[in-house]
Amino acid sequence: MLSLLCLVAAGGCPWFVRFTTDTADRPGHAAYLEHCSVCHGSSGRGDGSAAELPIAPADFSSGYFKLRSTRSGELPTDDDLFGTITRGIGGAGMPSFAHLPLETRTALVAEVKRLSRPRDGDETFFETRPPARVVEVPPRPALGEKTIADGRKLYVDQGCPVCHGDEGRGDGSAAADLKDYANRKLPPTNLTLGVFKAGADPRQLYLRIATGLNGTPMPEYGDDLMKPDERWALVEYLLTLIGR
Repeated sequence: MLSLLCLVAAGGCPWFVRFTTDTADRPGHAAYLEHCSVCHGSSGRGDGSAAELPIAPADFSSGYFKLRSTRSGELPTDDDLFGTITRGIGGAGMPSFAHLPLETRTALVAEVKRLSRPRDGDETFFETRPPARVVEVPPRPALGEKTIADGRKLYVDQGCPVCHGDEGRGDGSAAADLKDYANRKLPPTNLTLGVFKAGADPRQLYLRIATGLNGTPMPEYGDDLMKPDERWALVEYLLTLIGR
């Protein structure tokens, strides 16, 4: 009724009125308010009552998504969002929601996409940005001693110790000064703990190297910097750091 009155009286509703009066048509809205808004906020701006976490919860109005199978600067796929909701984010305070029914997690994906819009705009980033390009993850090669040695060399040559430290403990020379897109302190991952943002699944580690983490100092190591077999070698080396 409110939207209809706006259309008749004023020739159209502001985007925020239209956005807040159609919640009954969004099956993921109630689930989002129940499970997600405490950290991400009711409008997805990362300002929920429990937002004071070691790593700030995502502000969907920023357009930055860390965990993706897509190129640096691009949006995640639905599968990426579903995976993040299901797995949670290791070391960031976001729990796994694997216990929720499949249809609820799918509806949450749609709700996150609806919330992902500029604060002063109407259409979502998923409507206005070009289609994302998915990074292919080739089969994992057979493991050998040379593979790990190559990975260790790549770790050094690509400058990983500057942030993650010589032994992967997150104590590199630049670690204390790292910040995210909003100028908030963002410590690098201590790789020896084995607590990775998308889990220790080798394919996910490959993607973190290949795509980077949007909105953070972690860059994309694309084909101009690494070949697929080199990324795999680096993954294998990173796995050897766990528990050191």
